[in-house]
Amino acid sequence: MSSTEEASASFQPVPEIPDYEFPANAKLGEGSFGEVWYGIYKGDQPRAVKVFKPGMMRDELWRSEYEKLKALDEPPGIVTLYDRGETRDGLPYVAMRLMAEESGDGHWRGRTLMERIGAGDLDAETRWRLVFEIAEVLAFMHRQNVYHCDVKPANVLLSAGEEPRPVLCDFGQSIGDGYTPESATGTFLYASPEQLRREEGSIASWDVYSFGVTAWYLLTGDYPRLSQIAEDMKNQDAATFLQSTLNSLSLNTATMGVSLDRELIPKIMVEAIEREHELTIPPAQKESKFREEFEVVARCLSLKGDQPPRFENMSEVKDAFDAVAR
Repeated sequence: MSSTEEASASFQPVPEIPDYEFPANAKLGEGSFGEVWYGIYKGDQPRAVKVFKPGMMRDELWRSEYEKLKALDEPPGIVTLYDRGETRDGLPYVAMRLMAEESGDGHWRGRTLMERIGAGDLDAETRWRLVFEIAEVLAFMHRQNVYHCDVKPANVLLSAGEEPRPVLCDFGQSIGDGYTPESATGTFLYASPEQLRREEGSIASWDVYSFGVTAWYLLTGDYPRLSQIAEDMKNQDAATFLQSTLNSLSLNTATMGVSLDRELIPKIMVEAIEREHELTIPPAQKESKFREEFEVVARCLSLKGDQPPRFENMSEVKDAFDAVAR
């Protein structure tokens, strides 16, 4: 059994945390780092509780970044954090503001940007407003020297109402100045080559790239790069995906230098991104009144050697949007 399988096998289906109750059908979602649950604190305070899988949380780093996020005075656009600790089984958790609703079948569901993109009910004006607001939140974080490191539609919650507002969540990989990126690998389809390689350097630019992928996906319904790989990942089991992708890229594990397992995926992604170096801007975006803004999004996705180069941080992205608006 692999280490990942062992971690999954030992992960408890329902968390046990002092002062928290978890009703039936309380699971809100699951990702590679853990599960999110609808919990009730001290009998009357609903919260979203993320429980991390074994070995997925760097405790010292997360403690520091949790305190840094808590000190941001609950800025709009960043999910409110309430407390952190360990379950009775010793798994780290963090409790945050609940942004979910109960569905007709009694289950609770988080309101994520990914779900709204899939529903297809956001008009162009609303999509662009969300792009600008996400950029503003990330620029605020970068000015505080906090970097998310896993920006993607599934980590953007939406407020209720006719004009949903974005709220960034899932800061499990977030890091600040002075830390090495040993395990902030992001999500493969949204991560830059530098992040996938875990390179030292400007970590802020990782968020810029992931924001670019997120914005492109929100605006077009497709990925700027790796569309076929995204489809294969969705429809194939891990072993089949790895082997078929290696074959399609004419790669082999000997040249990649690692065994055929999860550690190979980042190297595959880097190779695939670099082979799809040139971006093709969709005709609809070229003809849109937001065509200059879309060029800003495209610049977020610049790779090494491109001109103009990728923005160094999200403050530069926000400034570029503001300059176009003027």
